[in-house]
Amino acid sequence: MRPTVLLLLLGSIFGLFFIAVIPPGYNPDEPSHFLRAAQLGEGQLTGRQIADDQFSEIAVGAPRQTFGGDVPRAVAELFAATHVFPEATHPMGVEKTSSIDWRKARGLHITNETVSAGITAEAYSPLVYAPTLIPYWLGKLLDLPVLVIFYLARILNLAAGLFLTWAAIKLIPRGKWIMLMVGLLPTTIIQFSSVSSDPVAIGLGFLAVALALRIAFQDSSVRKGQWIQLLGVYAALGVAKPAYITLLGVMLAIPLCNRHARKLKDWAPWAIVLLLAAAAALAWQKIGVALPPSPEATAQVEAQNAFVAGHPLAVLKTLFYTFFTDMGVTRYFLPGIFGNAVWARVFLSTPFIYLLCGALALSPLVRDKDESSWEGTTISRAVLPAGLVSLFVAASALIGVGLYMVYTAARMTVVIGLQGRYFLPLIPLLLVAAIPFRARLDDIQGRLRAVLVGIALASLVSMAWQTWTYLWRPGLGIFW
Repeated sequence: MRPTVLLLLLGSIFGLFFIAVIPPGYNPDEPSHFLRAAQLGEGQLTGRQIADDQFSEIAVGAPRQTFGGDVPRAVAELFAATHVFPEATHPMGVEKTSSIDWRKARGLHITNETVSAGITAEAYSPLVYAPTLIPYWLGKLLDLPVLVIFYLARILNLAAGLFLTWAAIKLIPRGKWIMLMVGLLPTTIIQFSSVSSDPVAIGLGFLAVALALRIAFQDSSVRKGQWIQLLGVYAALGVAKPAYITLLGVMLAIPLCNRHARKLKDWAPWAIVLLLAAAAALAWQKIGVALPPSPEATAQVEAQNAFVAGHPLAVLKTLFYTFFTDMGVTRYFLPGIFGNAVWARVFLSTPFIYLLCGALALSPLVRDKDESSWEGTTISRAVLPAGLVSLFVAASALIGVGLYMVYTAARMTVVIGLQGRYFLPLIPLLLVAAIPFRARLDDIQGRLRAVLVGIALASLVSMAWQTWTYLWRPGLGIFW
């Protein structure tokens, strides 16, 4: 029942299942991410304005875009063969998978022929696509079919996500079972099993929280190597997904909880890590949006800014409504945290969402045998939980505000694009804050572990069955 072993075992089994069952492109935003990786694989760091989105003509149903780049034609034709985009007469799901042209997909190879493609993942850095670029370059060198390259990329993304989460569980001094339960959420495993920016970005988020808390709870001064590790992890996180740079706030726990890190000589490297990591995030954000957005997007943002200027409370009202009442357009937010797949049309059933809420609530009570016994001072015990909760609320609100200002049309009462998977790296903040400092509950630890693993396993089985049923068993008639 070691959390590291459970993560690798269950994560690998169900991750490989989702890789096999979900066709190419059916995970959220997967076509855009594979197109972005192909663009980077061909040496194009940033995109350009395009007059004709040829990808949308090849893959029928793909929305037209005005910003993107050039990709090999075979990459675009892969998604045409798998019919991933919904059509009015051919809805997403079992009818689509039954018409996948696997023979055509297996025969596609990368050549010099390119097409212009609209790429909505344009702002993502090469770092998050490392697990995809490796098989892309290798496959291009060995003339492997694009389909093989795609599945190899999924496998490497799963390995990267599980490895970073495994490292976070090893490092975090308190809350190893918290990190395990978040790592085994169906959404986490499904995103790790996709060609996406999420495996690296989410994994780095877990690792950043774990490393900062590790240093905060150690009973020794911070070594030079640890400052370098902090800088490397947080800078990589900021480049991977600038929105997650808010997790730099966890570093405030270092001087708060580690009495050896309050000396004057420790403040200089602490500030350097903070500033350089934030600068890395801002620098990539500047590079990623080097070209102006489309006129339509610019007009929408300007209209939203004007509306907010005249209605300053609109943001707060919309955030409150989205987070606590509506739960996001098309149920993206709350179910999306716990389990969604296949272009957000398959959600984990409500009873399992309740069970997972209960399991996450119980996870702070479970202690691994090598967790820190740190108790801290009365002040630090009071300030740390309050600070972590405040950071969780602030980071969540900033993500919501960003989506509201950029993607949401003026006067709308819900935030558009608020998906649960964006909040996965933030959940450990809230749960670590709930860890009791003195209660050990040794007599029921074994039962708690069994309950948590049972709920995690049952939820993954349910999600696997539901995904299989939706995609491949149209005549079964079982809906959870």
